[in-house]
This record gives sequence, C-alpha cells and structure tokens, in this order.
Amino acid sequence: MTLRTLAFSNLLVAITSPILQAGTLQVCVKDPSGATVPAAAVVAYARATQQRAAIPTDAAGCARFENLPRANYELTIEANSFATEHVQMSYDPTNDQCCPRQV
Repeated sequence: MTLRTLAFSNLLVAITSPILQAGTLQVCVKDPSGATVPAAAVVAYARATQQRAAIPTDAAGCARFENLPRANYELTIEANSFATEHVQMSYDPTNDQCCPRQV
C-alpha cells in the first residue's frame, strides 16, 4: 500500500492507492492538528470523461472511491470551517501511479 500525505494551508489529505485493490482510491482528510475531518465532501472529477463521483468522509475522515478508472482527476475537498482544497492527480490502478499536486 502506498500512502501519500499532502499538506495544505488548513487541511492534510492522505491519498491511499493499494496496488492489490485496483480501482480503489482512498482519500483521508485531517486538520492541521492531525484530527480527522468527518463529513467532508470529497469529489473526484475526470474531465476527459466528465465522470464525477462524490463521497463524504466517514468518522475516520476517509472517503473511499471504488472501481475508479484510470484517468486524470481533480479532487475537490470541502469541509465546514475550512477553505476548499483542489488537487490535480493522475490515477492508474494497474501500476499505482498516483501523482497528486495542489492546484
């Protein structure tokens, strides 16, 4: 399992892309103190296909996208009392290429 953590001005986003679970992308959201952010809205949007998937984070602050096809995605993370964050990433579940970067 590969875990990447992105530090933003007011949110930490961890993106997990297990090689053995092709097509599954897990996004975990934490505040600057490391506390989880439940009920954050996480949207994955693929411009090329105009596919959009929206999943709220659970009590652990994680949203899990199942059967996500290979594409370039824009992740949008919104949570009460935090600025909206945007992350551009390439996702390829067959070889664990998950290259997030802040917009």
